[in-house]
Amino acid sequence: TIKENNVEVGLASLSFAPKGRAKIPAHPYAALYRKLAGRLKPLQHLQIRARVKYAWPLKGVGNSASLGAAIGAGLRKIAGEKKSAPSVLFDDAQTADNVAHGGRSSGIDAAAASYGGVLEFSKDFKNPARPKILPLKLASMHGVEFVLVNTYAADKERGDTSSLISAFAKASGIGKKPAGMDDGERAAVFEAYSPLQLFARRALERGEWACPSPRFVHWRGTFLQRST
Repeated sequence: TIKENNVEVGLASLSFAPKGRAKIPAHPYAALYRKLAGRLKPLQHLQIRARVKYAWPLKGVGNSASLGAAIGAGLRKIAGEKKSAPSVLFDDAQTADNVAHGGRSSGIDAAAASYGGVLEFSKDFKNPARPKILPLKLASMHGVEFVLVNTYAADKERGDTSSLISAFAKASGIGKKPAGMDDGERAAVFEAYSPLQLFARRALERGEWACPSPRFVHWRGTFLQRST
């Protein structure tokens, strides 16, 4: 049996046939356990219990993905894997996160939990399951201050990513979803924002925080005009 509240999974109720016709469990970590137990035979002969001593109470801070990466790493170690690559743990975290979000999550949380550090993340629309994840080497942060702003107000309804994307598309006159666009259409949308992303990456890698001009960004020997 699969019990939703305490994530108890009975192997007898799961199918490990190659095509796996068993219904995917609705709990993120039951789904992850089912996937790994279907691939890693040592897990099929053990009784395993995962206990989370503490989880951040707020929604939207990457709980489901980070716990997926941690539980995946633990299960793989029990199964005999000495060390799991970040790309492997990304798949585990994403398996749990997809169930937690009721579909396909962006992959950003799973990447951050699996790779750690500071990353450059971009979707690959031709292969959505394999986003481009590039760990960055940071320059010295001496004298640098980061400001984290929380715009949430208790008396207002909390927004979500889907609503934000819809509002952006409406304001920008975009009538298609990103996956439904061709490369040229997506490039036209990204054009206004790419210089800002390139400037941020250069600043983090080189520690060069001052933009040379309000309208231009210097990137690896090239000045890029930034849209106003």
